[in-house]
Amino acid sequence: MRKRGQNRNAAGDYNQKTVERVLRMIRLMRGPFRRSRKEYAEMLDVSERSIYRYMNLVESLGFEVLIDDAGHVFMAGGELREAFTDEEAAWVQQAMEAVDAANPLSRSVLRKLDMFGEQEGAIDALVSAGRAQVLAQIAAAIFKRKQLLLIGYYSANSGTRSNRLVEPIELVANHLCLSAFEVESGRNKYYRIDRISEVEVTAEPFAHATEHRAFLPDMFGFALPEDESELVHVRLDLSMKAALFLRSEYPLSIPYLKPAPAPRRFLLEGPVADIRPVKRFVRGFPKGGHVVVLSGLD
Repeated sequence: MRKRGQNRNAAGDYNQKTVERVLRMIRLMRGPFRRSRKEYAEMLDVSERSIYRYMNLVESLGFEVLIDDAGHVFMAGGELREAFTDEEAAWVQQAMEAVDAANPLSRSVLRKLDMFGEQEGAIDALVSAGRAQVLAQIAAAIFKRKQLLLIGYYSANSGTRSNRLVEPIELVANHLCLSAFEVESGRNKYYRIDRISEVEVTAEPFAHATEHRAFLPDMFGFALPEDESELVHVRLDLSMKAALFLRSEYPLSIPYLKPAPAPRRFLLEGPVADIRPVKRFVRGFPKGGHVVVLSGLD
């Protein structure tokens, strides 16, 4: 029996939000960067108690959720996603089985590789389904020239979620970002698709079409200016851990990453429109030589 005051649409909206949050949690857990339950709660804008329920839902879908000694929640095999291609993972699995499949360390690696291979397709299908729904609504708003409400947009700068009323212009960077005019600030901005909880096409037509400007985003999602003299060229030497984190949090940086001369090191080199996200990224790795600034942050 539904609670008093809760109609069928309200229940459906609640279920849709739960599914979307679970999909986002799956996407986060399968990456190389491990997070605590509190961090997941803050990123998904829910209580820690809800995170426990989401963990149970993820496990009910057939995925294995693990917790390390530091209390970080992650998905078995997720840390291998960026480290290996499918072919490399299969080769490592064959090599481990041939050397000593009974060794406890071998069994641990093989179990993760099994998860990597078997679950990857299912996870991609689930995440893609939620992303496709958002993209379809964005496309509809662009076609109909209607204002769009981005619900629960996560800001990496403030670490908070908020609703943004925008006039969508176009999808860019292989549909990773939305170029849009934000009504409240009166500015043209870029929004990462994977940071949008859900969207709602409003009945309001565009009111600021003459102010729309679409520019290509830099590797951190900031609009590249027409005047190239305003760009800052950065060069960073990264460990594998830092490179994997960068790829996960800033997928637009992938074309600017290449192997460095030293083994298991990577070079990030390219133009940025705003130096602030680069500095935040560097501050996130204060020790261990994970990030070495070569130029651009003087």
